[in-house]
Amino acid sequence: MSVASLPVEHNFSGALGSLKGNLYMARLVGQVLNECDDLIKGVICDSHGTHQFTKKLLHGQHESLPMSDIQTLPFWNEISFKDLPKHPLPRLPIKICMHKGSAIWGIPGVCA
Repeated sequence: MSVASLPVEHNFSGALGSLKGNLYMARLVGQVLNECDDLIKGVICDSHGTHQFTKKLLHGQHESLPMSDIQTLPFWNEISFKDLPKHPLPRLPIKICMHKGSAIWGIPGVCA
């Protein structure tokens, strides 16, 4: 079910445009997830620039993100990350995103 397909009235251009756009979208997604009381178990998003923070958080790739800003956002301020079980794959740079003890999955999607 598409819950975050929405027109965005803001113009995220300029030197900090990408950061502002990512924080804006992460805040919106966080508000939806926060209101759903842990009923949503996965989020699908395409590769639009404003989805990068959401995707990275859901895949546990948070090292390059401004976590001090993200800690102010609903839902995202309560997540933690769990390592994958041991595996023989040479490179699988993801972790499991946990919210209040439950996993929430980030699923790559296509542009509509």
